[in-house]
Amino acid sequence: MRKRCFQVFLCVFVCLQAETVQSDFYERLLATPTVTEVTPCFSERFSTYEGWRDSIASKRDDFDRASFEETYDREEFERYQSNTDCAFFIYNVDGLEIGGYALAPKQGSNLPVVVVNRGGTGTFGSMDFPSLFHRIFLFAEHDHFVIGSQYRGGLGKPVEIGGEDEWGGADVEDVLALVPILEHLDEADASRVGMYGASRGSVNMFQAVREFPNVKTVVSLSGVYDLEHELNARPRMNEVLRRHVPDFEENREVQLSKRSVVDWVELINPNVPIFLLHGAYDERATASGALAFAQLLQERFHPYKLTIYERDDHFLSANSDSVDKAILEWFKSYLR
Repeated sequence: MRKRCFQVFLCVFVCLQAETVQSDFYERLLATPTVTEVTPCFSERFSTYEGWRDSIASKRDDFDRASFEETYDREEFERYQSNTDCAFFIYNVDGLEIGGYALAPKQGSNLPVVVVNRGGTGTFGSMDFPSLFHRIFLFAEHDHFVIGSQYRGGLGKPVEIGGEDEWGGADVEDVLALVPILEHLDEADASRVGMYGASRGSVNMFQAVREFPNVKTVVSLSGVYDLEHELNARPRMNEVLRRHVPDFEENREVQLSKRSVVDWVELINPNVPIFLLHGAYDERATASGALAFAQLLQERFHPYKLTIYERDDHFLSANSDSVDKAILEWFKSYLR
């Protein structure tokens, strides 16, 4: 019934905005085995640039229009809307409702895949429209099929419906559950997969890459590679993990090791090149952690590249354009 209801809505939506929406993408996504709901990204208040901007302005007395328009360029918005299919979706994993997102250039087919592993915890850091706007849309614009999970707990639903974020525990299954979706989409070439993880997303990514089929390369931005090291540098994260990691108090060492790629790097396919990017002034995930992981890869002769951006932060804010360029060139080299 839910799928049928969406299809009725989709028909109306496509009829009203035929120039900007290609219905086949959304219909094919909805027809995959586990997807139950699909919502086009460019709908409701995001159907126009003005609608997006004004919806924020109406809720904030301190809204800075000039700052918004500098951060989210109108021409960029309209280019993405004209050239990119983008959807948020809900899919079933372990009987739970998990959020996801997918993007592809319109009319694209047999595209190399980039699997995005987002950062944050629970609903914090979930990928909403503004979060997709820059780098994730850019991946799609450069001829990739992009897909990612919000992880269980990421939609803010009751635990019995949406599950609970375990910070690299059962939520890794939410990443692996993207495989059958990819295999049913004409837009995606599931034999060419690149993994992208940001911040905590690297914890999920490195666990998933051990089982995710056809991964050709990995990109980790501001990643977490050794949780014990990071907790020593940022003790307040102990409370976050205590709330989210099952059995944390009783089996701390085991649970941290399970989520720390430095403890089982030999399980990563040695033919999968790894690109590490980090800010020297990162206060959320240490650059020293990235350096130590790179040294471990070097000792194992595992192909890798490490770039440390001097005086930059967790988000690599001062070098965003060069970071985008470097990642796109890396994916182009290894996802041919």
